[in-house]
Amino acid sequence: MVASTAIEDTVEEIQKAKALGIPVLRRSELLALIAASKKTIAVGGTSGKSTTSAMLFDILEGAGMSPSIISGAGLISIMKEGKIGNAKVGEGDWLVIEADESDGSIVQYKPEIGLLLNIDKDHQEIDELLRIFGVFKSNSRFFFSEPVTYIGRRFFSGYTKRFFLR
Repeated sequence: MVASTAIEDTVEEIQKAKALGIPVLRRSELLALIAASKKTIAVGGTSGKSTTSAMLFDILEGAGMSPSIISGAGLISIMKEGKIGNAKVGEGDWLVIEADESDGSIVQYKPEIGLLLNIDKDHQEIDELLRIFGVFKSNSRFFFSEPVTYIGRRFFSGYTKRFFLR
């Protein structure tokens, strides 16, 4: 059974699954397992994740790379294919995910590319967000963040090498 962190252990279906010995995974745990099977671009930050994930997916799709995506919001391009819109399995090596920090689950991902858009007090206090995003940075093979604000400079990786998605 898969449940989001918003579903409490007191919910009847969760209790029944546990009583029957059925494993209960959190959505983020399943996403981490899926992400580990692909070259993953994980988009983190307190806002803009869905939009940026959709744009990256569309860019990779337009480049003929047939990416996969798992997002928190529906993409019109996928909905036009008659699908729900927040996920699509492509034939290529790349997966774009919206990496959620609200419950701290972003630390489970070990992406090829970690992208941190911004840090603002939202679901967590700033100090906790800095810790969470610090782990996210450490878990990313390549990491990028905006270097403009004080907090952004703290995470800016300073990568100067160019690399290409293959």
